[in-house]
Amino acid sequence: IVDSSGEVIGIDYDSEMVEQANEKAKHASLSHVSHHQLDIEKESIPYPDGYFDGIRCERVFQHLKNPKSVLEELKRVCKDDGWVVVIDTDHSTRSIDTDES
Repeated sequence: IVDSSGEVIGIDYDSEMVEQANEKAKHASLSHVSHHQLDIEKESIPYPDGYFDGIRCERVFQHLKNPKSVLEELKRVCKDDGWVVVIDTDHSTRSIDTDES
């Protein structure tokens, strides 16, 4: 949980998603939350080394051509004692068991 004394920064490839997320944050009066468009495979994250206390990355790595370089970039902008959490679902191993046809 990050209160208004902290800062939450979201990064997404899709500019429409960024616009929607910024609108939602604005309507929720979350002035400490911002979102930015970035192609993480082609651009560096525009923050200095060790800037973030923690990073959460969800459903991104499955789409990357060079995940190792992206992970290195995430590690670069995270503090040495911070956390980089990457969550990706392996949809190819998902199975559903049901009696319905």
